[in-house]
Amino acid sequence: MNEHEKQVELCVEWILNVPKITSSINKTRSSYGFKHNVETYFQTYISNDAFKEGAKRCGLMTEKASKENEYYNLIF
Repeated sequence: MNEHEKQVELCVEWILNVPKITSSINKTRSSYGFKHNVETYFQTYISNDAFKEGAKRCGLMTEKASKENEYYNLIF
């Protein structure tokens, strides 16, 4: 398993167990902010792309926040 895939798996674990999944998009925090939460939780580097892939695998709703970031239906 490569480093990106390890990061994605950590993101999936965090998404499914730590924040609350809601029924609407939360525009107060983007993928970039959430990836920092995952880094703190697991004490390891997580790329923004790994978080976005993890969110996709979890079936989260997404909305573009900027060129690089996305909003999700998560509250943390």
